[in-house]
Amino acid sequence: MKTFLNSLRAALSPTTRRGASETAPIRLDISAYETIYAVGDVHGCLELARDLELKIHEAAEADEGRSAILYLGDVIDRGPKSAHVLDHLTRRHAGGLPRLCLRGNHEQFFLDFLEDPKGSLDWLDFGGRETLNSYGIYETRGTLERRSAADIKSLLAASIPEAHAEYLRALPHFARGDQALFCHAGVDPTRDLSEQTAEDYMWARDRFLAHTSGYECVVVHGHTPVARAAEVDMRVPIDTGAHETGLLSCARVNPATGTLSFLTSNS
Repeated sequence: MKTFLNSLRAALSPTTRRGASETAPIRLDISAYETIYAVGDVHGCLELARDLELKIHEAAEADEGRSAILYLGDVIDRGPKSAHVLDHLTRRHAGGLPRLCLRGNHEQFFLDFLEDPKGSLDWLDFGGRETLNSYGIYETRGTLERRSAADIKSLLAASIPEAHAEYLRALPHFARGDQALFCHAGVDPTRDLSEQTAEDYMWARDRFLAHTSGYECVVVHGHTPVARAAEVDMRVPIDTGAHETGLLSCARVNPATGTLSFLTSNS
């Protein structure tokens, strides 16, 4: 497990970061919900997401007030069923529970590729190949390099539902209650929480993980794989490497109080 976690951290190091550094983030309004079921990085593992949602439904029967499922991003890439996961998420209700989602760095990779495929071919080496395969696109990087940008865009338009692209473009970067903040990767501890950028929420890692002084509220995040979901220094990492470990984790959080508990796909 340690070797696996280290290899994933290396593969997703800050050297793969893209985009501007000061993009204003989009906030998801969760004020209507007393309980948030925050789900870690699915990475194309549809069956694990479905299994975990069944456990969430059972747990939600005891909730007071309204509840929602919130995927923390990186729902695509690496695993075999990214297209199917997006089909699942675009049906926005899981039984009686709303199904919400935040934007992770892999969703941003995919959007970058849709916009500029010739300039974003590196994405294929970070899980993009598996995502294209899930849409029935089996082109190699070499064949795509030989195609024109217009040809690639035509191929993508013919294979990827516009509803998926629209869904990804609309994804927000974070959600916040009085005592809990939800995002994909984390935050920059050198900035106030009110000053975080979209890139901070999608890419934070080293400074965030090294910070031990806490925050003004608990930060629930994925992005960096851990062996077990748990609270550490007022942050709650819940990415348990589903596509490699078969373990998808969820934090059950009261955003107003910060109280939490955990569910997993195989418990």
